[in-house]
Amino acid sequence: MGIAESGSQIFDRLIHLINDHSINAWFPRSLDLEYGGFYSDFDRRWQLNGTQDKLIEFQARQTLFAAEALLVFPENKALREALDHGFCYLKNTMWDKKFGGWYHRLDRKGFLLESGTKHAHGAAYAILACVAVFEATGSNEALEHAKQGFNWLEQSAFDSCFGGYFGFQNKDGTPILETANSPLDSACDTVGTRIGLKDINVHSDLLETFTRLYLAWPDPLLERRLLDLIDLMINKMLIFSGPLPFFYMRDWTPYPHVINFGYQLQTVFRLIQARKHFSNEEKLKQIVKQLIEHTLVYGHDNRRGGFYYAGPGCAPCEIQGHKMVVEKKVWWIQVEALKAFLALSELCPENMTYYNHFNAQLEYFLANFIDRKWKGSYLSISSSKYLPLVKLKSRFLNYQPHQKGNVWKDSSHDGRTWLYCLSIIKKRQFPS
Repeated sequence: MGIAESGSQIFDRLIHLINDHSINAWFPRSLDLEYGGFYSDFDRRWQLNGTQDKLIEFQARQTLFAAEALLVFPENKALREALDHGFCYLKNTMWDKKFGGWYHRLDRKGFLLESGTKHAHGAAYAILACVAVFEATGSNEALEHAKQGFNWLEQSAFDSCFGGYFGFQNKDGTPILETANSPLDSACDTVGTRIGLKDINVHSDLLETFTRLYLAWPDPLLERRLLDLIDLMINKMLIFSGPLPFFYMRDWTPYPHVINFGYQLQTVFRLIQARKHFSNEEKLKQIVKQLIEHTLVYGHDNRRGGFYYAGPGCAPCEIQGHKMVVEKKVWWIQVEALKAFLALSELCPENMTYYNHFNAQLEYFLANFIDRKWKGSYLSISSSKYLPLVKLKSRFLNYQPHQKGNVWKDSSHDGRTWLYCLSIIKKRQFPS
């Protein structure tokens, strides 16, 4: 099929996915009308089944998706209700009115968990959610809150010596750089990064956040930080041979670990979204092609389709007969691949390879991750068969892979992917 014909079919599928499996699946059922914010823990049938802790990433990303979807479906009252409800919770409950910054985790009633610590990863999404609320509603209050969040990051998380941002902060905003200074009994912070290290997780998210915030607020300091992030990624974080390591020492020396393929795919998309800040577009093309090709070689399941969670950055991929690849297929990595391929096909329209990869990946996701009976997407599937796994162990909780929600699985990864893909396919189908 040609682009026009397949595009028409994909357009119809995307409308269905957005409405049935994202918007109507999550809203209004996820609104916690008693204590504020959003419920997070849902079983396969969308029944509440957990403690309903309020993690800043979940609360922000629910708000973010509602705001972005409202721009596409402005008459949808459930989206507007979710947007208002979510922003109110971010501003009034999760924001620390004494020290600034958003608490990383509260219990359902709003009491502090994780010793009231904060994290730049959650702050990145909270700022982005506020920007999206501003874009959808024109609320100056939302934009001002986004600016407050950026200023808090600058004061509490920015590394003035080596650049970039510290992830983990105490309640008063002081960075936690050693385990001895952490109020938690763990060598890792609240998103799983070893205390004292930097990571691509935080900095890739901040790249997207700063790109969007700058469109709404072209502040000179914000622009400098955005350009610094791009420079860090292409000149210090990216390995010449292809991979983008996950962990780094404070001075940006890569820290040995596996390659997390989903973050490479995410970063491809985000670098392309920041393309106007590149002085050399050919350099951008070279970098994102390098990242996508590395991910295809080491992270793609060529036999069954889809992308693995993690693995080595180079061959060999087996040692003494043992595979070094984490073969679990997780939902968010699969949809981030869709965005990366489609964005690359826009950046390099002369090369149909990326659009063909997009089509194949979409078919894979629809066949294996969508729950047609109860709606929504599965958290993970087995790498050896196309059935949901029985159990998925996490450092946070023992989650069931057929769950529709937990504090780390919200509406945003797949919902925002469908919105982005819809915008590109619509442009191709109905060029102005």
